[in-house]
Amino acid sequence: MCVWAIKLSHMKSTKLTIAKFSGYALLLIVLFTSACKKDKVQPNVEVNTLQGTWKDNESTPNFNRYLKLTPDSIFLIFKPIGTFNEEHYFSGTYTIKGDSLKADFNESVSKINNKLVDRIKIYGQVLDNATYRVNNNILFLKYVTYPADAPMVTRTTFAKVSN
Repeated sequence: MCVWAIKLSHMKSTKLTIAKFSGYALLLIVLFTSACKKDKVQPNVEVNTLQGTWKDNESTPNFNRYLKLTPDSIFLIFKPIGTFNEEHYFSGTYTIKGDSLKADFNESVSKINNKLVDRIKIYGQVLDNATYRVNNNILFLKYVTYPADAPMVTRTTFAKVSN
C-alpha cells in the first residue's frame, strides 16, 4: 500500500508537471506567434505623395536645387544657372518610416552640356534625422546640418514640379 501511495503521488506530480509544462508551452506558443505576426501590408500613401521632382523654394536666381524621388531611388540635384548647362547631383536610396525620411547617397555626378565630367562613389547619409510633411504640393523638410560650430536644425520647403 505504501508503494502504491508513492506511485500515486508520483503519478499525480507527474501529471501536474505535464499540465504545468503544457500550460507554459501553450503560453510560449501564443507569445511567439503574436510576436512574429507579419505586419499587414498597406499602401503607404505618403510614399506615393513623395515621389516626383521637387524644386527648393529657397533656390537663388543663380542656383536651383531639386529633390527627385522615384520608387527606388533619390537624387539631390544642383543646377547653377548661367551660360553652361551644368548639373551636379547625389544619388542613392531612401527609406521612409512614418514621417521619417532617411537618404543614403552612394554616388556624386557632375555633368556639363549633358556630358559626364566626374563620377565619384560616396558613402553617407544626407538629410540627417529628417522628417517630412506634404501639404498642397509643398514638401516641408526638417533635418540636421553640420556647420562649423555645431549641429543645427534646418527647415526647407520644396514645391512639386512633376510626378
